[in-house]
Amino acid sequence: MELSKQKIVVSERKISKIMRKYGLVSKYTMRNTKKKSAVNNDEIGNIVNREFDGRGKYEVVVSDLSYVKIGGVWRYLCLLLDLCGRKIIGSAVGNRKDAKLVETAFCSVQTDLRQIGLFHTDRGSEFNNQVIEQLLKVFGIERSLTTTFAFTAASAI
Repeated sequence: MELSKQKIVVSERKISKIMRKYGLVSKYTMRNTKKKSAVNNDEIGNIVNREFDGRGKYEVVVSDLSYVKIGGVWRYLCLLLDLCGRKIIGSAVGNRKDAKLVETAFCSVQTDLRQIGLFHTDRGSEFNNQVIEQLLKVFGIERSLTTTFAFTAASAI
C-alpha cells in the first residue's frame, strides 16, 4: 500500500522475493480456508474411539505426521506407535507430507506387518488413499479413522 501511494508498481511476487531475501515476514496474514474433500467425508468408522489404554501388542497402531527442523531445514516426520506399551515401531522422515512417507514408515517396522490388527489415523489424505489402502489390504490390517481433526498420535501417549 505504501508503494502504491508513492506510485511505484511492483508485483506481490517481487515483494515476496525481496522479503524472503532479507528474512522479512509480513505482520499481515491471509486467512487459510480449507475446503472439505471427499477424503474427510469417508464412511470408515472410528473403531478406537479414543480408547487408547489396555490394548494388546500390535492390536492398534496409531500414526500422525509432524514436522521437525533438521540441519536448518523443515522435514516431515511420520511415526507409527503401538498402543501396547506406547512404543514407536516405525518412522520415516521426508520432504513431502504424502502417502509415500507413510509407506516408508511401514517399511521400517521390524516385525511382520500381518501382526498389526488395526491402523488408526486422522482423515488426512496422506493416510486415506489408494496406496495406504492397498498396503493395509495386503497385510490384512483393519482401518480406523478419527471422526474429528483433533487427533494426534501424541494424544495416545
